[in-house]
Amino acid sequence: MQDNFTYTRGGHTAKAGINLRYIPINIKTGQLYGGGDYTFAALNATDISPQLAGLPGFSPVQAYGLGIPQSFVQGIGITGYRYSLKTLGAFVEDSWRIGGHVTFNYGVRYDVEGLPTQVALTANSYAAERAYGVREGIRLQDQNVAPRIGLTYDPTGSGKTVLRANYGLFYDRAPGNLEAQSTTFNSNSVPLVILAGGSPCTAASTFSPLNLNATNTFQGALSNTNCLPVAGLNYQASQQRFDPNNPASVFINQAYLSSGFPLAILPSAFPPTSNTAHRMCSRSRSASSVISDATYRSTSRTTTPGAVT
Repeated sequence: MQDNFTYTRGGHTAKAGINLRYIPINIKTGQLYGGGDYTFAALNATDISPQLAGLPGFSPVQAYGLGIPQSFVQGIGITGYRYSLKTLGAFVEDSWRIGGHVTFNYGVRYDVEGLPTQVALTANSYAAERAYGVREGIRLQDQNVAPRIGLTYDPTGSGKTVLRANYGLFYDRAPGNLEAQSTTFNSNSVPLVILAGGSPCTAASTFSPLNLNATNTFQGALSNTNCLPVAGLNYQASQQRFDPNNPASVFINQAYLSSGFPLAILPSAFPPTSNTAHRMCSRSRSASSVISDATYRSTSRTTTPGAVT
């Protein structure tokens, strides 16, 4: 919904307007590390077995051949995100024709958009967000005041030579993918699971949450009965990763806490700081002269710079 108003009196042409928008948005972002990402690093011989003390270590390539990664990272959860964007824009300006040689344009515009935010999943998460100064979503940007000014000077009054100068601030909306990432990739609905390297399961191993490590994930051993056969992990041994699109995963919405399944490294996220100010502000300055009969004829109907809206 929008409405504009124009009033002309003497050498002044004043304009004002308002614009209200309700925009439903459905974003489908790619899963971050959805296929899983392994990192291999150099190993000491004793990292494999104390019995190898005194022997040379292993290079990252050799560590890959041994099937012992340093870490594993994978994003898990549904990344589709629906939200409604509410925006308000308003402006007021005046074009003041001073004599037959000078036209002065001045005005100001204000824009604000309301982006959705989410509350923390638990009281502990809320306390942690406050302690570290982060939030889920982008806070309201309510200071987007954009002044603009322009000046046109025709030294001869014939329109064949026109000097123009202008300055202005312009604000754009926050990109939808930034809003989706700051809200969806929040360690709850779409957590980034990080596993460190560890000892592989053997025939003598027993069921233990400590078996959840990058080594067993890479070697396809997690689903073995003596390793970690937990259905909620949604482990896919043939793909050396977890199901990235299962909303019932034990990693999602901190289900590992209620199921008594502790994690050595808690899922990571990409929350913005609580004072994040995304304004996409740009400044525009220009000065130009036009000396052309052809240009004069094509622009002779417009004797003032364009509207500052």
